[in-house]
Amino acid sequence: MASWQRRLAPLIHAVEQRFDAAKYGLRRALGGPGPLHIEAYRGYGTTTELHLKGRVLEDRGIEPPGEQQSAWKNFRDMPKRVDSREQPYARLLARFRGAEQDIQADAAGMDPKRLKDEFGDRLSFHGGIDIIKTLPRGTVADVRAEVAERIRVLGRNGGYVLASSHHIQSDTPLANIFAMYELALRRPQQHELETES
Repeated sequence: MASWQRRLAPLIHAVEQRFDAAKYGLRRALGGPGPLHIEAYRGYGTTTELHLKGRVLEDRGIEPPGEQQSAWKNFRDMPKRVDSREQPYARLLARFRGAEQDIQADAAGMDPKRLKDEFGDRLSFHGGIDIIKTLPRGTVADVRAEVAERIRVLGRNGGYVLASSHHIQSDTPLANIFAMYELALRRPQQHELETES
């Protein structure tokens, strides 16, 4: 990737983040997104911990596909299922066997540089490649730029496992998945990852 692309990618990402924040802020100001539902993914637990995963989506009144539905109804609802409307910064209260935990999706303050500076001497980081925008909707160049930035920031002095932030969704282009791992598999030299801060 050319140096001008490495410098431009974080700027484009920042503009997109601000645009999305304004879009969701306007939606909330106009009465909110409407009813929400949680699309749960397979979690796991032990006798002392429970790990839940999922997405908070705007409820668009689409029934899950099933055997009782006609092929035509499933086909007609398919674009609505693919065009899910994630709700960033949604706050949830998870309860399990008397325990409660307040959770916020896409939590503010999850800046990789700040997290690495504050906790990098005590924690290792896993994931961090965006599965909502960059992987499914970005270009190969967008994916490479985000991966290079995560390796540069979170991988500084070790302690980073490159991975998507969650399960890779079925609508993610294969080229983007391959691009995500390409830099790490090539064992990049530091000069390949340098970007303007």
